[in-house]
Amino acid sequence: MITFHRVLRSIRRRPRYTCAFLIVAILGLSGNLYLDSLEGSIRGSLGAKSRELLTADLSISVRRLTTSSDREKIDTFLKPLADEKTRSLDLFSMLSTKRGSRLVQLIAIESNYPLVGRLTLEHSGVIERNTPKDTLGKGRIWIDPDVRDSFGLKMGSHAKRSE
Repeated sequence: MITFHRVLRSIRRRPRYTCAFLIVAILGLSGNLYLDSLEGSIRGSLGAKSRELLTADLSISVRRLTTSSDREKIDTFLKPLADEKTRSLDLFSMLSTKRGSRLVQLIAIESNYPLVGRLTLEHSGVIERNTPKDTLGKGRIWIDPDVRDSFGLKMGSHAKRSE
């Protein structure tokens, strides 16, 4: 009770200090709330973008060819966690054209790829999880526009794997 009386007496004696203190406290608290809100917004946006770039919620990466035993262990692990799954095989190879050779990343996909997000193809439009992948047949590739332009490739151009 004595402390409360001292605070009231201090407020009466120094009204300018009290007013400035309250303004700074209000600004500090509102700034803190704003930063917390901004952090939540950024965290949500990054989470959504990372899911879209990953094309899934969870990715299990193996740096060697998997055996049937490995795949069974992964399936057992994923069974309670995942409703759907898809596989992709990533490898690096040299791609050769008339302009030269470069190291490229090749990704072989299953028919329900991508689980999250979409791929936008120049001539085939948007490719989502349930889009039929019949436009991608044997001997055909989807290529990133930057890679295409650096090689000088066009639709129907030929490329081969360097030996």
